[in-house]
Amino acid sequence: MAEVAQITEKEITPLSPTTMQAAIHGVQQMSVRVPAGTTVEELETPRLWAFVLPKLIEGAEIRILPMDMAYRCEAIVTHHDGKNIRVKVFNWVSLLDDEKTKPVAVKNINEELTKAYKLVLRGTNKYCVQRLNDGEWVKEHIPSKQEATVWIEKYILAVGGDVDAIRWLAELDY
Repeated sequence: MAEVAQITEKEITPLSPTTMQAAIHGVQQMSVRVPAGTTVEELETPRLWAFVLPKLIEGAEIRILPMDMAYRCEAIVTHHDGKNIRVKVFNWVSLLDDEKTKPVAVKNINEELTKAYKLVLRGTNKYCVQRLNDGEWVKEHIPSKQEATVWIEKYILAVGGDVDAIRWLAELDY
């Protein structure tokens, strides 16, 4: 068994009472909603933070959530000199259901059908699919753009007669 070195009180420098404070006072915590489709690489570019630079300090923690709710992450300001900023992203978590956002293997999607539907972001209704020839909303309340795109592809395949897509459409709960 390895020997454990004994530490005496003289070797440890005690913390000063002024070095400990409540986290809310010691660390600036911010949150931000970034535009839908913003990538993690874009979060680390100084240009993104240009207009909010005066609100941040070095060591600030930022909770980041995009408008399309694709992921949630945290970032820390590692450098701030008043004109320049460096942000490092960590704790990135995808909020998308991988099965719902997996692209459909395109099997002869009819071009006319593809042009017959439009994807629209409608506020509280989230993403909706509209049939253009009569203006009817075919599907509403789709949480993310990725899921809506996959839904349109599967729907077009079902309308085109694909057996698997028809089965998928029959299982849907409208």
